[in-house]
Amino acid sequence: MTAANLKLAEVHMETGMQDIYDYDYLDGHLDNEHSVNDNNVQDSDSDIQAQIDDNETSCNTSIIDNAQLNAVYRRQSSFSVQAICKVLCALNNVTYSPVFRTQMSIAFDMYLDLLRRVEHLVNTALGRTTPQWHLQHACPPCSYNLENEVHLIPSGIQAMDGNQSMKRMPLAAADNRTFTSDYDIGNENVDLFKDDVKRSCRSAKGKHKLGDSDSPFDDDEVICSNNWKASHAISEDTIRVFDQIGIYISACHHGLVQTYAEMHQSGELAKYGLATLNHLLTNFGDDLLVGCDIACSFTSTVNNSSLSKWAHQCHLQLLLNSFHGYAHERKCQLVYHPMYHTSVGLEDMETCERVFSASNSVARGVHHASHFHWGQFLDLHFQQWDEDKYLELSNFLYNNYKQALKIINDVTPVIEAYKSSTGYTSVIIEMWHSEEAAFLAKATKESSEDTLCVAYVPETLTPVGTLKLVDHAHILATEKDRRKIICELHLAENTASDLEYCLGLVERWVDTDSEYVETLNYINNCTFIRIVEKLESLTINNTLKKYNELAPKQTPPRPQLSKADITRYAWLSDFELLKHAREDILHKPWTNPLNREMAAKHYKLKAAHEEIICLNVEIQRLATWVDDEDNLLLRVMENLQSEDPQLAYLILQMKLRRQRINNVHRVHLHAIYALPGYTGYKTPGRTRL
Repeated sequence: MTAANLKLAEVHMETGMQDIYDYDYLDGHLDNEHSVNDNNVQDSDSDIQAQIDDNETSCNTSIIDNAQLNAVYRRQSSFSVQAICKVLCALNNVTYSPVFRTQMSIAFDMYLDLLRRVEHLVNTALGRTTPQWHLQHACPPCSYNLENEVHLIPSGIQAMDGNQSMKRMPLAAADNRTFTSDYDIGNENVDLFKDDVKRSCRSAKGKHKLGDSDSPFDDDEVICSNNWKASHAISEDTIRVFDQIGIYISACHHGLVQTYAEMHQSGELAKYGLATLNHLLTNFGDDLLVGCDIACSFTSTVNNSSLSKWAHQCHLQLLLNSFHGYAHERKCQLVYHPMYHTSVGLEDMETCERVFSASNSVARGVHHASHFHWGQFLDLHFQQWDEDKYLELSNFLYNNYKQALKIINDVTPVIEAYKSSTGYTSVIIEMWHSEEAAFLAKATKESSEDTLCVAYVPETLTPVGTLKLVDHAHILATEKDRRKIICELHLAENTASDLEYCLGLVERWVDTDSEYVETLNYINNCTFIRIVEKLESLTINNTLKKYNELAPKQTPPRPQLSKADITRYAWLSDFELLKHAREDILHKPWTNPLNREMAAKHYKLKAAHEEIICLNVEIQRLATWVDDEDNLLLRVMENLQSEDPQLAYLILQMKLRRQRINNVHRVHLHAIYALPGYTGYKTPGRTRL
């Protein structure tokens, strides 16, 4: 394949400046290429093909089939080459042969390679060949910074997560080719962090901490990540069936995919998240906010890694995904849930789940593919996904603006009426958050004295309980039983003496002592807490009965519940408050269900106002981008018309396609400008150089 052919100058000279996808011309071109590089395949299948040709009209793999296959793969990734080939055979009344599938796969690879080279020529002419250009410019509302615009903090909102659907068998196909994708971080960059956490944990003292507020967790504490199956990574030394176990991606909050990393026989190890964060910090810089489903524990991971200092200097912040966040402990939610970080607006941070819901369709076709085809099909899917999301950008902004305005219009009078009737102010409502966090930090830690007291009372097999066994019936027992009881008595006496020493007791407790009664109540409360925790996991039937039996016996009494009540307990905090019967908290305003509901509305209202500020910036960025891109394509095309008319024609085709999409954006932008309550600019800005 010559350089002249790669530029496609001859294509358009010989075909009268037809479209780039001139199927007849490229079919012949690929047939020649095929005969040079794939003689072995043709020779091995020649006998079979000859037999088929005796009875059927020969079925040549035409380039139009590859164009159709390309369109199908980009929009319906679950279809395989074999399935498409069978469909084409059926439509052309030809008997299917495995040879056709092989030939189509070879021709399709060559076709895609040709398209990638043409794309490189166009990008070179447009000045889009700098490293990571795609990552830095794929989403204009995120990264097309303008002069004199409002400085947003966070400057960008991303999400990252792993998915284990994109598995691939080792040695699935003999193919030594390598595929390079703009999305791929690269295994070498991932492995930079392979032993990073282990190495850093040995010298974690003095590490910088992420975020403006201190985490409620110790760095070595296992927190809510135990709730997530994916967080329990498999050792890389463990023999697994699949060579590649999945992908770890990042995406902006508008839905465009930014990066992926291949996960190899390990599950979601920390190195994939660290490599992703390193890549994002390198390309986007300060004030990033990244959502992930185990932000609480991963914050500790970053603090103990080599990224700690850099992440702190860049003011990197990790938050939970909104939906996943409700499965975390309440004290974790108070620190990491986006509801309490209104600067993110109404973003739910669940972008990766939406990406995976579509990319899972690719999985069934790549389990037995070569590494080259695995990467190629994944890249095709993400390219089409990003093109679709780019087309939807203006509609996304329009719908978000309408949603934010509706929340402001609906919730503002409710909050104002509530404040007027109760006397609570915004400052007081937001103080409840800090009070609840402080309470949970204290209440979730059992004192050593309580632990000793629990071990001392009769119901937990303490010495007093053992002494009660020594009655007249036992004295009259056999000698063997008598000696056993005496040994148990001595052991109980020694245990009691040790506990009394630890507790500083002068006299042994009896069942009328206040300390004894208080400890019995505490044990009863611990049993109650275990029942509540079972309710949290929704093992309802027998547990609910036990709960309702114990609830009236608590001090103060707890409300009895029905199954309908359980389904309405969306907040883990509702369960959390049921647990702490010893604490005098029921008089606190933040424990009142109505106050909690109003506090949630208060934060949502603040988030809606922040969303408006962010959208005003993003809308002007998109308006500026569509004009600048159309002008760039027109200017480059005109400059190339005399010196390289064939390349100018390719850019013209790109301009027509992009202008069609950008005109859709202009329609939605004008609809946004017409919204009652729109407060942003209605004219494009100037890009910041």
